[in-house]
Amino acid sequence: MEATSLRRELNDQYRLITLDSRLDRIAEDVVTHLVGLNRGTKGMVVGIDKLTAVRMWEKVKAAWGRRLKRVESEPYGDERQARERLEMLTYMRETDMAVVISQSQDEVEFFKKKGIDITPHRKRVKKEDLDTRFKDDKDPLRLVFVCAMWMTGFDVPSCGVVYLDKPMKNHSLMQTIARANRVFEGKENGLIVDYIGVFKDLNRALAIYGAGSGGGVRPGDRPIQPKEEQLAELRAVLGTALEFCSERGVDLEMAKADKRLTRLNGIKNAIDKLIAPADVQRRFLELADRVDRLYRALGVDEGKNALSADWGALVDIAKGMRGLERSVDISELVERIDSLLDASIDGVPPSSLGERVQLGAFDFARLAAFFAATKRKTTAANALAGSLRNRVAALVWLNPKRAGLRELLDGLIAEYNESAKSVDEFFQQLLAFIKKIEAEEARGDAEKLTEEQLAIYDLLIIPHVPLDAAGREAIKSLARELSARIEKKLVIDWRKSQMKRAAVRVAIKQVLRDLPDAYSDEAFERLLEQVYEHVYESYWGDGRSKYTEGCR
Repeated sequence: MEATSLRRELNDQYRLITLDSRLDRIAEDVVTHLVGLNRGTKGMVVGIDKLTAVRMWEKVKAAWGRRLKRVESEPYGDERQARERLEMLTYMRETDMAVVISQSQDEVEFFKKKGIDITPHRKRVKKEDLDTRFKDDKDPLRLVFVCAMWMTGFDVPSCGVVYLDKPMKNHSLMQTIARANRVFEGKENGLIVDYIGVFKDLNRALAIYGAGSGGGVRPGDRPIQPKEEQLAELRAVLGTALEFCSERGVDLEMAKADKRLTRLNGIKNAIDKLIAPADVQRRFLELADRVDRLYRALGVDEGKNALSADWGALVDIAKGMRGLERSVDISELVERIDSLLDASIDGVPPSSLGERVQLGAFDFARLAAFFAATKRKTTAANALAGSLRNRVAALVWLNPKRAGLRELLDGLIAEYNESAKSVDEFFQQLLAFIKKIEAEEARGDAEKLTEEQLAIYDLLIIPHVPLDAAGREAIKSLARELSARIEKKLVIDWRKSQMKRAAVRVAIKQVLRDLPDAYSDEAFERLLEQVYEHVYESYWGDGRSKYTEGCR
């Protein structure tokens, strides 16, 4: 082909690729597709050149805004639809997009002639550290528009989709595809949306570059999987999940019902049959999560629509099951356990972990009566166990010497999961355990110590060191004095300064010199290290500590 003919053909191809009407349709498709994907996914739009990358940013932003207005005007529907609508609104309002292109000479004038102001995009590239933001899966920068930058050597594991609208072959094509194939938690696969028709060149590229040191792609290797095969895989995994539920007497038709109360009852009944023993719960959650990832990985593929009811039921059951593990205020469990089972599949609101909860007024008889009457004993027992586990975790975090409580509760739960105890026996053991927590939470008041003083007091009490009543009172005084003495030393960022750390250590040492005579020099040195370590881990400076900010 003569050079003039080749140049004409390339010009014609460029004009077709950059037609306004074509780019508008692609922009609408990008928005529809990205919104339909897993909300943790990040994406890249690869344009034919810098100008087209900026134009696509403008068009996608406009299409995104139009889609957001439509979602905002949609009716709320039932509870599940309202929740999904709120999640989508939050996602769409937070999502940020950016153009990432290299700088060229006279670019301001060039873009200005095309009716585009490149200055804001250039400022973002220079000032915002966009590469770090895009790599952070928590950052709302979720879509970038590129043409050459970030195509090689730029790994973003959470990037799950590449919208490809640029002719590519061989090495360049393989490098671009690699942007979406990194392993990331919750990511089923990378997705290439091909608007330009490069798939025909893929086999040739794979034959050259796809086998590493093997010298070629082995027969049967399929690094690129058609959507039809993904859909078949979703059907297979979904079938396994449905069979697993059916074998355990779960009526998924109730969990898929349109009527809210029927659906909630179906979900709660399913949870009661799947939440125990532990291996059944674990297997169900694995299957439900696998179905969810495969379903979301298909994006807006219409082939999955027929499976949406089964997918939605499994996801809601899994959410309800996990909701039972959230932190629950034990002091209100009697009043709220009915609502835990009957009003919401998501559990009850978390308590303030920094607040001391006294259980002296806890109505054990009423809870026992409720348990005897409920049809969902497994769910009730697991709800109580989950709330106790969270409460104990908060207590141990504030005072490491309470680790024995956690070990005791873990032992009770492990016995139950191994089917060594019936659900009735397990519930009675949990009631007895509540009394142990009650006693522990009242201990600080009984000793006339604050929560942080009690933690230091417990560190200073050594089982093999005999102490009479006077000796214990002396330890209490040291715990109070130590809290007051170090308070002024715990300035902002004290842990970053060697001098400030040394000052805190000296203050602790001075207080511990007044330990009773029963403590040996060896015990003194050991306690100095333990108390300093506790202070270092618990106090962050400038009045901030685990005792002022609650459990993390």
